[in-house]
Amino acid sequence: MQTGKIIAHNREVTGSLNIRGGTATLTAVVTNVATGATRSVTRSGPADRPFELEQSIVEEVTRLICGDSPPAAYVGQASGSTSGSSGSSSQTLSWNGNVRPRHTGDVIGAVGSDPEGEYALYAPESGDIHVILDGVDGDCSYHGETDVTIAPAAEISRVQQGVGAPSYSLQAKFPVDTPPLPYTITGPDHCRGGGSGLFPIFGRVFLNTLVTQRSSSSQLAGTVTAPLLTKWSWSLAPQSS
Repeated sequence: MQTGKIIAHNREVTGSLNIRGGTATLTAVVTNVATGATRSVTRSGPADRPFELEQSIVEEVTRLICGDSPPAAYVGQASGSTSGSSGSSSQTLSWNGNVRPRHTGDVIGAVGSDPEGEYALYAPESGDIHVILDGVDGDCSYHGETDVTIAPAAEISRVQQGVGAPSYSLQAKFPVDTPPLPYTITGPDHCRGGGSGLFPIFGRVFLNTLVTQRSSSSQLAGTVTAPLLTKWSWSLAPQSS
């Protein structure tokens, strides 16, 4: 095995013992080397019983070394649209709803240009998205709506751990077994007025940060626009269960 391939140096523990009169104060500081975050625990007790004081911080120091468990899930809104036009034709597909990415149980290091740190992995677990299709083709127009139920999938999102404002990357697609969106056509006779059609939406990305984003709080929220007029918006809050 190559050095550093199993586990990297990621925690440092320092401390101090101060005695004033008959009171001893013990402080331990745990530093997350990957993120630079520090947390500490302090206990005071009789100066003539230092080993009891030492034992009193063991459980808390262990928790600080291991770190808090990642949020069990993130829950909130996901919306967006993709549109295009050519000549007298234009089309917009839009969506809005809720999604719940759940922690997979895995934590990895930074990927690519991600800020240094530890990242918990998340995958879509559930949700409901309302999808709308609107289009114009010359004198003809068409419209359709459907509801998509989000199912567990293998797309991976990642959220930085140990910091109050994490960096993160999100991605989710409509399930591959999503039925096509039905639409109806209106307009003059040559438009097949009253006709209908089916528009495939399975596999389309409904949540995407494009690149790693930086949150301003524990909530993940933002908007990005990609080439070809595709836009994604999201607002996801951490949940403990």
